[in-house]
Amino acid sequence: MTRRRSRSHSAGLYKFGKRRYAARVTKLLEQALEAVSRLSPESQDEIARAMLRLAGNDGGPEEIDAAHLPAVLEGLAQASRREFASDGEVEAAFRRFDR
Repeated sequence: MTRRRSRSHSAGLYKFGKRRYAARVTKLLEQALEAVSRLSPESQDEIARAMLRLAGNDGGPEEIDAAHLPAVLEGLAQASRREFASDGEVEAAFRRFDR
């Protein structure tokens, strides 16, 4: 089976700091990497960890603070019972952040 090259991908040489990377990425990812490269090292690391988690290559489970463990376990139990927040409850929670 032969793979076709997608036009939405680009192969390029990317320079971050003193290192250069050759990669085939989408234009959108290329834009994201360029934007992230202008952030602080701490922000770059935070975004890198999120990307690795999303890609399934994070190296292991994330540690849970002991103080948060009961809430996490309750949330998992609710999910296993298929007890999810309604759309209205989710919207109300997000509205609290708009204040």
